Amino acid sequence: MAKRKRPVDQTRAFYACNAENYAKHNPSPGFTEQREGFAAQLPPGASVLDLGCGGGHDSLALLKQGFKVTSLDGSPELASIAQTRTGQDVIVADFLDLKFTNEFDAVWAAASLLHVSSNDLNEVFAKVVRSLRPGGIFKASFKEASQDWTDDLGRYFCAMDVPKLVQLLKASGFEAVTIESHPGVGSDGKVTQWIWGTGFLQGKSSIKASASS
Repeated sequence: MAKRKRPVDQTRAFYACNAENYAKHNPSPGFTEQREGFAAQLPPGASVLDLGCGGGHDSLALLKQGFKVTSLDGSPELASIAQTRTGQDVIVADFLDLKFTNEFDAVWAAASLLHVSSNDLNEVFAKVVRSLRPGGIFKASFKEASQDWTDDLGRYFCAMDVPKLVQLLKASGFEAVTIESHPGVGSDGKVTQWIWGTGFLQGKSSIKASASS
């Protein structure tokens, strides 16, 4: 019997065929603003995991700000482009296979974990927590949707709304949880509602927490 494909497999297939074109696009102004706000909360030289780095635009921007950046993506094709863009090695791995322990001050996951199955989100969030040091910060973005869905390009997206993201962050152990929801555009050019969630772990840190909601 043939092995049943997971939702992530069809998404990887899209990026395998379209990596070069996808990686040409710079982050939107809204995403850049979110990244700059994230970076402003970090101490100089902070260790950052760019989880789902895509073509490496955010990794490069964070490197230029003096942070120690580890870049990781599930697509070998995108990881290769990111490696060329940043000039440093990029890890190719499934988000469910993260094995870091207390290695990072912060994890940045812009438009990446939205491709994780809803059934796997709790496990991935737990692995993110394990990868962070005490007081660490985690920021991730999702497209708002009432159910898991596949777009016209064949990419899988998990269901997400504000209450669900708050619950995921708090259940994983994050405190000072902040949620933002803004209209925007996806990489397919279609209008979408973006949800950004930020959470802090307990512990002594020089990272600056924003007001919670």
